[in-house]
Amino acid sequence: MTAPNIFDYEFLRGATIQVDRNHDHLHQSIAMTASGFEGVVKVHPVAVLPPPSAFVQGGAPDGEVENAELLLPHSQTQVDRVHSELNYTGKGIVVGIIDTGVDYMHPALGGGFGEGYKVRYGRDLVGDEYDGITNEPQPDDDPMESCTPSNTSGFLGHGTHIAGILAGKLDNFTGVAPDATLAMWRIYSCKDYSSTELAIQGALEAADAGVDIISLSFGKYNPWSESLFSTVIGRIAANGTKVIVASGNDGLNGAFTTMSPAASQDVMSVASFNANHQIARIFRMSGSDSDYAYTPNGFPGENRVIPDGQVVLGSEQLGSGSDACNQSMIPESVRGKIAFVQTGGCDLQYKVGNLSAAGAIGVLSFATVYEWQEPSGPIIQGAAIPVAVLSTQTGLKLGQAIQSSKEITLTFSNEDVAWPLQDVGNMASFFSSIGPTYENNLKPDIGGIGGYLFSTLPRNMGYWGTNSGTSMACPYIAGATALYLEYLGDGASEYSNTDIRERFMNYAYKAPLSPDQDDLNTPLHQGAGLIQLYDAITQTVHVSPSSFSFNDTAHLVKSHTLTIYNDGDDIASFELVNSVSVSVIPYNSSTSEKYVMSSPPQFGTDTARLRFSKKTIKLSPGDSTEVTVSVIPPDTDPDEHIMYGGYVQFKSTIDSQKDITVPYFGIVGDQHRLPIFYEDGPVLMDTNMTTPYTTDDVYIFDLDDVSNTMPVFLAMQRTGTRRLLVIVYDQDENYLGYIQPPGVYDYRTHTTMTNLVTQAVYVWDGTYYEIGQNEPVNLESLSDAVTVNRGSSYRVGIQALKIFGDENNADDWETWTSGLIQVQ
Repeated sequence: MTAPNIFDYEFLRGATIQVDRNHDHLHQSIAMTASGFEGVVKVHPVAVLPPPSAFVQGGAPDGEVENAELLLPHSQTQVDRVHSELNYTGKGIVVGIIDTGVDYMHPALGGGFGEGYKVRYGRDLVGDEYDGITNEPQPDDDPMESCTPSNTSGFLGHGTHIAGILAGKLDNFTGVAPDATLAMWRIYSCKDYSSTELAIQGALEAADAGVDIISLSFGKYNPWSESLFSTVIGRIAANGTKVIVASGNDGLNGAFTTMSPAASQDVMSVASFNANHQIARIFRMSGSDSDYAYTPNGFPGENRVIPDGQVVLGSEQLGSGSDACNQSMIPESVRGKIAFVQTGGCDLQYKVGNLSAAGAIGVLSFATVYEWQEPSGPIIQGAAIPVAVLSTQTGLKLGQAIQSSKEITLTFSNEDVAWPLQDVGNMASFFSSIGPTYENNLKPDIGGIGGYLFSTLPRNMGYWGTNSGTSMACPYIAGATALYLEYLGDGASEYSNTDIRERFMNYAYKAPLSPDQDDLNTPLHQGAGLIQLYDAITQTVHVSPSSFSFNDTAHLVKSHTLTIYNDGDDIASFELVNSVSVSVIPYNSSTSEKYVMSSPPQFGTDTARLRFSKKTIKLSPGDSTEVTVSVIPPDTDPDEHIMYGGYVQFKSTIDSQKDITVPYFGIVGDQHRLPIFYEDGPVLMDTNMTTPYTTDDVYIFDLDDVSNTMPVFLAMQRTGTRRLLVIVYDQDENYLGYIQPPGVYDYRTHTTMTNLVTQAVYVWDGTYYEIGQNEPVNLESLSDAVTVNRGSSYRVGIQALKIFGDENNADDWETWTSGLIQVQ
């Protein structure tokens, strides 16, 4: 057992205890023993944090990039005007980054660490080898990002890329706040391991060190603002530190995909928008004079040159869903040719291996997630043949040409250029997570540039490269916050996280849903829109609050009051308009199972009507006034739970004043009535999860062979739950106790393939904590763990609290009970 890690901070007082993996059964006993200590309020599990995610666009350029200045997206956000006209560069502002470390020897990041350098503070909390199982962290005072392709399978260069976005500075590269000071707390090892404990520790140390801003480009798929992770980070933000958090990259999984701690009401949750240009290379196909873009795979120095030649289908049927995943489906014609495939069915690396074995001399790949997706793809390490990725539109054109012509040859340029993203530039990124939280709060808040963003990479990765993710948008907004704090000067301490968030959200740019339509994208995807920093600084009128929720129609908040302030020296005048957005259709109506999340997300045209207590507003300098906004939700089927939304637009009638907008949303229906489990309910399965047992079957549990016979329960959820309990009964369904203390399974999210194991699988080792049949659920009522009796039979029940449910009301719980489990 690892010695406890003590947290003695203003925002968290507690301790963590880790038990060796070979003694998992001790977790329950230790948790219950700890719960009995004086002053212990609650016991929480420490959750593993997945490696920070981002989408890699071809690694670093091999040399000079033509028109490289176009790769900086600052004209999209007005950051360029803040630099050139207002002369704010972040000087004197300290930004703490909690991430994978930083290659501070990069010339754009200062070339050193400590006093006098750009990266001045921070430390390493993990060491290279920590895996959370077989060894302990090896912290030190050096936050260097030291992992290499040979000693990690995780996302390399994440922290360094973020640092460059935020504060990089070189002759031909400028971060958002190039003169800001950085502090880095490294919380990911080269074994891709981190945890909520390490993330919380890094944030607490950063706050304790007095940083002005904390940037968190990671999280856990958990849209609950009440989780411990969200709560602690929210407390730091509420105390005055400006906390910026990536919303998440799970937008393709539909609604309720905001991460924790981005779900916290006190932080600034960031969505991703695409840059207008990316690094690409050009090719031409025979029979066409047009240039087409591709992005090569790999790092500088690797084989990234696609040879000129004939291109053929890499699978017998293009778009089969598993192109080139099966070697038997690869035609002999690929030998000596460039193979063309669509993603899906298996990893691109596996496809490339099959095609290489079949004799292909190169691979071109494209995806069809959205028809306007630009070229992007994972870096395949050690690919035997060169690989490149195409945009969806280019892939469709090339596929059609191949299928309609006897022979198509391709000619490739190997020069890097800044290529315009004609279809997706200045749009919300398709991957950006979609709100709301399970408490029906509006998230994300604001958008930053995170798609196709060029920035620094560690020196062993070629110094420079392009990545995409809310991971990248987060430091962009953190840098913008640094510029805003510099503008505030000595008065910065008077502005809370909420105050700055309001200014950013009031003046954001709102994008349409797609490049081929005018309908505004929903605030559940883009928040208030893409930050327009110059306007946020120079405009003197603001509206509070910066967003609001009408909740669902069963718990309808019928109206909200907005206050508009004129802090300037001139009269302000506005007309109020309801600028509606597309709606979110959260559930897939084409499946036999109801209330399965639409993935990818689906959008509709259902809109609400708003009534304003004032249709026009005129404010003298220094004045403020209130306007009440009331809603008439759309007349849709409440069983569909349509999520409507839009923006209250304060449309300026004075040319020198900008419009102000406040995003809103609501849900038609009753979230409390949503079922938690799938229609067939949880399932009792054997240890290997290969055989399901019905409630009429008898399961044999051998205490002499626990590891091979212990029962496993698969409880897939259609809806999140604030509290889930796994209860042991005797054969007559009399209460005996819990297999884990209450709190361990709190704040569960709906089940997706990416979180199946962590959110839906529960294992019983044959122990439980006793509780009287009618006693309330609380820690004090539980005794020490006991082991089941041989020769007796038991049942296991799973209970989940419904959305907005009352724990003390039995009707607010969804319940399931297994068949008999006979213990031998």
